Amino acid sequence: MLVLYLFKIGNIVWYDVNKNDKWETTENGINGIRVELFRLVNGNWIFWDYQITGHKPNTPSDDGWYEFCAPPGTYYVKVILPPNGLVPAKPFIGGNPFRDSDITGANGPVTTNSITVNAGQNKLDIGAGFYPQAIAGNLVWMDNNLNGIQDSGEPKVSGVLVQAFEAGTNMLYGQATTDSDGLYKLGMLPKTDLYYKFTPPSGLNATYANMGADNINSDVDHSNGYNTTRVISMQSGVYNENIDLGLAFGVLPVTWVSVNATKVKEGHKISWETANEINLAYYQVQMYDNQQKSFVNLSDKIYPVDNNRPVKNYFYLNTEVEKSGWFHYRVRQVDLDGSESYSDKVSVINDANSRISLYPNPAINDVEVGIDLDEESDVKIFVYNVRGDMVSELSYNRHFERGSHTITFDVSQLPAGAYTFSIDINGSMKNTIVVKD
Repeated sequence: MLVLYLFKIGNIVWYDVNKNDKWETTENGINGIRVELFRLVNGNWIFWDYQITGHKPNTPSDDGWYEFCAPPGTYYVKVILPPNGLVPAKPFIGGNPFRDSDITGANGPVTTNSITVNAGQNKLDIGAGFYPQAIAGNLVWMDNNLNGIQDSGEPKVSGVLVQAFEAGTNMLYGQATTDSDGLYKLGMLPKTDLYYKFTPPSGLNATYANMGADNINSDVDHSNGYNTTRVISMQSGVYNENIDLGLAFGVLPVTWVSVNATKVKEGHKISWETANEINLAYYQVQMYDNQQKSFVNLSDKIYPVDNNRPVKNYFYLNTEVEKSGWFHYRVRQVDLDGSESYSDKVSVINDANSRISLYPNPAINDVEVGIDLDEESDVKIFVYNVRGDMVSELSYNRHFERGSHTITFDVSQLPAGAYTFSIDINGSMKNTIVVKD
């Protein structure tokens, strides 16, 4: 004889009056709610049964009860809510499975996690708490005068997508599109921390954020990614209608006020001042590389300073400047959308006297060129007469390791006069005149 073992799955659907995500004995269950049971069969979820919440049998006044009888297997529960503005409480709060809510959304809106039950087991702790929705809104407008404030007469922007994401998990909880008046409204939001992402039309960018009172400013400060707001704590039953976005035409790059490079005791100080950092992601200091024949990144990302001053000040110290010759710098600026711009090029020269020596001077037979290298380097030396003609037999080209090196030049056969020794170390040039007696 075939014996079919059934188990029970169920609990209470309740109204979380105090919004603490736990069922209290003073809180009422909600009757008349359809609760559906889905079962995993051959790798596919199929609808299995449904119940309507009502009075719990053998109790004096407990409402909101549902209970299924089903064979062992893997299931999930889905609660069908009427359109009355209720949203699920947070799951698994309080440490008591018979009093917490189990609605996680793991298998779709208003569903539980998957539940596997074997013969002889019951799962009568699958509860579902609900409280009133949180609501968000309000306006997207054109900030024509770029003051970050909703001024009278400035046009509104329709067709902008607004999405609400949970902080930490980045779960999407809802989205809406602004209407012809630039307004949007996002309902059915949970009591949790959310940030909002706006998707404006091409060619429009966010204006200055947080420039005035919350009801007339722009809230998009890119805190959680491009075109996003800061994290906003949503409250059950509360309409937050001050989540706004001001837009401006075109790319709004950083305005370069000044950029300088100077020698200091520690090395080279590259400093710059900027304004209008509307969409700024970060800066990077770059230096010209003589071997690659291009500017390369010298610094890590330098993020914008957090202050409201109209002009922002930055600097970077390059301490690796022992080589002689010219050093060329610029500052790279990267916007949040990936576009970039560059400051003007600035340069500073290092004197090579302490690193290169020529002896004797004047000379009769030999000239010794002493070079002290802090890194392996390519060294080229060319000798020119007073007419600018190169003395080809004295040309020199060699790769040296780090350290001190002496190169001897035989000048005994040269006519008396002045000669220029041009010494190139990794592209940095130093010219010294030597007199031949």
